[in-house]
Amino acid sequence: MRYLCPKSTAVFNIFIVADKYRGDVRGKALRRRQFDSNSNLRGVSRNARIGSQYKWPDGVVPYVLSRDYCKLVFSSFMVNLIYSFHSAASERAIIARAMQAYHEKTCIKFVARTHEPDYLYIKKEDGCFSDVGRTGGRQTVSLDDGCIYYRTIIHELMHAIGFWHEHERPDRDDFVDVIWYNIRAGAHSQFQKVSPSESNTFGERYDYRSIMHYDSKSFSKNGRDTMVAREPGMTSVMGKSDDFSPSDLRRLNALYNCHSRPNSRPVPPPSPIIRPLVRPPVIDDEDDDYDEAPFSIRPPPPRPPFRLNLKIPFLDLICTDMWKDCYKWAAMCRTSVLEVPMRFVCARTCGHC
Repeated sequence: MRYLCPKSTAVFNIFIVADKYRGDVRGKALRRRQFDSNSNLRGVSRNARIGSQYKWPDGVVPYVLSRDYCKLVFSSFMVNLIYSFHSAASERAIIARAMQAYHEKTCIKFVARTHEPDYLYIKKEDGCFSDVGRTGGRQTVSLDDGCIYYRTIIHELMHAIGFWHEHERPDRDDFVDVIWYNIRAGAHSQFQKVSPSESNTFGERYDYRSIMHYDSKSFSKNGRDTMVAREPGMTSVMGKSDDFSPSDLRRLNALYNCHSRPNSRPVPPPSPIIRPLVRPPVIDDEDDDYDEAPFSIRPPPPRPPFRLNLKIPFLDLICTDMWKDCYKWAAMCRTSVLEVPMRFVCARTCGHC
């Protein structure tokens, strides 16, 4: 059985589960790209893009989160159900934590789209990629299964906000040697430099520790370095950052004039409150042609307290069995291990509504 986000009159805020997964998400972020027939890389991204048309007005970035991060696919094996339940929740939590980092450290705000014509559509498409800056209309940011890491998400969002890769700066050759022979076929465009007329470094020195820097073996065809730092000891540093560097934050705040805005920093994390919808999303999963209705924020209506001491509000939104075999697992409704997923999938059988 397959379940996509509940089609009810309310949905949970993306930030609601952020506190449930505070552990650092580490590991090598996959940056896969889809090659086209001309061997160019899709979603090629390069420091800050010059041009006010590429900036998000007032630093407000509307977004829509695809149902790709709401799917639960499970079989008759309860262990798969538990894994899928926590996987879907943790993906949204990690994306929320990455957005919160921008809220807390810059004046940039990610907000659920209402009627804005320009917005980010975050989905699982084909690896990890984003356009650079605001490009107009629905703008895809792909965060596929190998991309759901905090460091990867802030990297791709920084592209969407308007930044190229660090190693594509016009002055790159003064700090890094590119070993072209070791780069795999079709990936050479990932190491092209941006002209000075296309980028702005805001006077910041080349930053080997930038979250926007590739590591030394990116797109290697033979496991050898594709980039070598000219500064001793920096080759092993490139691409290893797990968070914004100080230089990244200075440039973000400079691009959006954050320091000139009173009371713009820091922005507190959004409150984990259920927000009702004006109308439910209209989504066609067959042809992937999404026309999602905007989320309108209103004060939440009065609601009775949870019957159980479980702070996962969106579970109370569902009052049906979503699995035909729920009756077989009725005895597990009150067990400490399965209580949460059973409450989610077998709400009626377990008497939670």
